[in-house]
Amino acid sequence: MLFAPLHALAAPPSAATLFAAEHKAVGGDTWQRVAGVRLDGVVTTGGAPGQFTVITDRARGWSRQDVHTGPQDSLSGFDGEPWVAQNGIVTTIDLPSLVSDAVTQAFAARD
Repeated sequence: MLFAPLHALAAPPSAATLFAAEHKAVGGDTWQRVAGVRLDGVVTTGGAPGQFTVITDRARGWSRQDVHTGPQDSLSGFDGEPWVAQNGIVTTIDLPSLVSDAVTQAFAARD
């Protein structure tokens, strides 16, 4: 077994160093010119194949997600508050833990 003196161990990188490396790895300042992102894809829910579209406003983190699976259409989003819509009725989500999660997801989605 080998032992290294404590002073020989490398210090872990700082958070600022990690964020700078991540920023560079994903395109750097190029993303500053992107106003929004649209993702289209395929999803399987309950064994039924479907399609989804997510649109995110990078300036505010607002988003809208449409999911079409068989006869089921699901619409949800975040515009400062998380919400879901079914049969033309929009319901805001106010459970504190879900609101906190939506705010965190909005921050991550825009960055």
